[in-house]
Amino acid sequence: MRPAPSSSHRVRSHTSPAGLSTIVLVLGLLLGGGHVLAAVQPGGGVDAPDQLVGRFDGVNRADTAARAALDGWGTRDRVVLVDGATWTDALVGAHLAARLDVPVLVSGPSVPSETLSTVERMGVEDVVAVGAVAVPDGTAVQRLTAADPVALAVAALDLVPSVAGQPLVLVSAAGFADALAAANLAPAGLLLTEPDRLAPAAAEAIRRHEPSTVVLVGGTAALSDQVADDVRALGVAVQRVAGPTRVDTALAAHRPGSDVVVVASADGFADAVAMVPWAARRTAGLLLTPHDELPSHVDVALREGATASIVIAGGTAVVGNFVDRQAAAAVTDQPPPGFVGAVRALTQEEQTAMTGVSWHEGCPVPLQDLVVVDLAHWDADGNVVDDGLLVVHHEVGADVLGVMATAFDARFPLTRVRPVREYGGDDDASMAADNTSAFNCRVVAGTSTWSTHSWGTAVDINPVENPWVRGEAVEPPAGRDWLDRADVRPGMVVEGGPIVAAFDALGWGWGGRWSSSRDYQHFSRSGR
Repeated sequence: MRPAPSSSHRVRSHTSPAGLSTIVLVLGLLLGGGHVLAAVQPGGGVDAPDQLVGRFDGVNRADTAARAALDGWGTRDRVVLVDGATWTDALVGAHLAARLDVPVLVSGPSVPSETLSTVERMGVEDVVAVGAVAVPDGTAVQRLTAADPVALAVAALDLVPSVAGQPLVLVSAAGFADALAAANLAPAGLLLTEPDRLAPAAAEAIRRHEPSTVVLVGGTAALSDQVADDVRALGVAVQRVAGPTRVDTALAAHRPGSDVVVVASADGFADAVAMVPWAARRTAGLLLTPHDELPSHVDVALREGATASIVIAGGTAVVGNFVDRQAAAAVTDQPPPGFVGAVRALTQEEQTAMTGVSWHEGCPVPLQDLVVVDLAHWDADGNVVDDGLLVVHHEVGADVLGVMATAFDARFPLTRVRPVREYGGDDDASMAADNTSAFNCRVVAGTSTWSTHSWGTAVDINPVENPWVRGEAVEPPAGRDWLDRADVRPGMVVEGGPIVAAFDALGWGWGGRWSSSRDYQHFSRSGR
């Protein structure tokens, strides 16, 4: 809290914060720590998602492909090398790799170090290079190039002998959205075409390879009815797998009997494409998801299928870590995961760490009156952080826990939630770090009056996004970028939002309603 206002607005209510109807407060013991005074039980999930959900979490797309290669093959004398920045080259190369039963690795103008080390570890001698990518020294190279993506796919199809009567897969060369779903059909041969007609080169390839069926991947926006008619005119049956979105198209193409399912980002192509030969080798399915959480219909598909394990393609920058928990719950048919938090006593170690830093002799409350709120929260990157920690007065512990549960359910991001003692008791340092905090025994700046934080009955939320403002003064200084309160962005506390509503339900006051100054981060039981 910054300098005290000349007036404030307070709302008193005895109703529970929004969202608390879905959680249960219980009494009990916290193993390995102090007494639990209150706890929020999650809606479901499993204790150890890592045992059911694996990740190829490379630091970049080359690293993710390398991890999949090492896991899938261990050693191999041949690989397919693709341009990680060009989706058509990457898709064609990945499906070629699936037909050859070899890994796909990523290159570009130069060979990434992750690819070089994997080539060495696997004992690779021969490289099929798709496009004009750099190749590792000392390898024999077969380079696959063409004038356009359609011709490139034909060249890749012709590279591996086909058996008459086998299906071919046809995707649009105009965008990767639905094309990612074709991973579920690998190692079937892949062709590309224009969205509104069957490309002559693709038509000629269909004649040569004599498939029983051509599977069109995507709706009529991706591949028009004219494309289907052009294929039928060749005397070949047509099957279409499609959904209203790329996520739905992947579901439509999904192998329902797969005991292993790859989950990849719906927002990019690189990691999904890297998994094509790996998935084909295991007859694994591939489903797509947005970053933050699994779509409900994907969750249902995992619950209703035969899936025993999940592999997520890429790190948490592309698929958030909450997806791991959702997937693990789905595989074990447990209720979906939710907020986890508890109110407990301070440990002796925590009391020692606070003494002389954020608490000292003469503070208005003894250490014994303070408790810890352990909590999970969403961060600014759409991932869940499990080590959130607020120190508050024991009288408000359960209430603050409820507000944090509401924030979690609303996907409200908190940059970090750590005790002010970790910032040396320095409020300015804590604010500059955009740290959500509560107890800190200090006086109001420029006065000899105890701050409400000194009683443990005030909470500051995301100080950068929600600065203290008086005239031209702004604290923390980085908060100047957030002064336009009408431009609502993630992490901002605003009138009518979930954070204000939750504290209103408790009867707490909000500094965003003060008159002589505005402290948008600040909530307190007293209203000051």
